Amino acid sequence: MRTRRVTLATLLPVFLVLVTVPATPARAAVSPPAPVVSATC
Repeated sequence: MRTRRVTLATLLPVFLVLVTVPATPARAAVSPPAPVVSATC
């Protein structure tokens, strides 16, 4: 059960980033994805 919670907690932010990055191409072009990945990690 704990593994399921950990997986959800890990997948939720990743899914949000994946949905937000393509939704904002202008922002992605202005700022490289490197800081986004660092902030997520």
